[in-house]
Amino acid sequence: MKKIIIQIIIVSVLLISLFACDRFEHNFAPDDPQETPIQKFKDELTDIITNLGPSQMHEDSLATLYSDDYLNNGTTKQEMLNYFMDLTLIDSIKFTIDSLQFNPQTDEFSWHFSAFWENQTFADTTFNDILAMTDSVYQFYGNQSYGKTNVFVEFASTTTCNNCPQISSKLKELESENDNFIFITACGNKPDTPSQYIDDFLWYYPFSGVFPTSFFQGQFKLEGSTQAVIDEYDTRLSQISEWEAQALISNIQITEKKGEVEGSVDLTISEDVLLDDLYLRCALVEKESSLQYYHSDYMHNVVFGYEKIEVNNYNTTINFMVSSYYDTLPDDTEIIFWLQRMPADYDEDTCKIIAVKKR
Repeated sequence: MKKIIIQIIIVSVLLISLFACDRFEHNFAPDDPQETPIQKFKDELTDIITNLGPSQMHEDSLATLYSDDYLNNGTTKQEMLNYFMDLTLIDSIKFTIDSLQFNPQTDEFSWHFSAFWENQTFADTTFNDILAMTDSVYQFYGNQSYGKTNVFVEFASTTTCNNCPQISSKLKELESENDNFIFITACGNKPDTPSQYIDDFLWYYPFSGVFPTSFFQGQFKLEGSTQAVIDEYDTRLSQISEWEAQALISNIQITEKKGEVEGSVDLTISEDVLLDDLYLRCALVEKESSLQYYHSDYMHNVVFGYEKIEVNNYNTTINFMVSSYYDTLPDDTEIIFWLQRMPADYDEDTCKIIAVKKR
């Protein structure tokens, strides 16, 4: 009897196992590629970009594609949104995207974007980016690089300087040929040059009283106007152009009121930078000044307004107000921002300018 019971149990177990194998349907085919996170991202990107319009709803949809921490070669999320939304303001413009490529090993993502209307092309570029996944959804995250630094020169000059026009012309030439080159001129004998800027430049830097003198990035001094010195301007530009920026100045908001400019800027600073004695410096410049060298050319990018603001946080918004001696700002006014540590005593390494932006 016992033997019969054991046999029944064995048979029952075998039957249960047999039917259990058939209880559920199995699909061993790979997932539908339309359902993968990367394909969903591609489809969403394509849909949002090709149907983009000048409305808050469209901008909000575009914003979902970018991480709040987005940073790609010095470009922020807001700057990317501004880029696309500004294009939507062109009547009848059309957007296309293609060549969407993703490398799952490196999370690198590239795509080609174009904007056009009839025979006019307003954008034709390939974006190279990095994706990051949050909650099973991809977003643009960027390479988290501040990008290459802009090259910045502070130029000391006077209207009575015989050799200054040569350097002024050289600086103007470099500015016109290089998008990453920015310079400003401190006119030592101009009555309305802001006295605080003169103090922070001519008296703070190791200036020996020689005109013309230029300082690159707050570090490298070039005196005189011989051909060897002029050639050194090209060398320094080439060298500094390869430097990585250590901060980002972005989202510049400006309001002009008679003879002053006020607004705000966003700062994103590497934690490798010490905040001690760190300042946001800003200058109003007149691109083509009414000041003229003695029997020679007019001066360029002359400072006529200046402010220096202490920075205490790595990620912050700074409010500024720069006053000038003019009741009405010149039509060719630009504002230049730069970040620099300025302890009581000048030091070449400490006082390196880590980010520059103009508008």
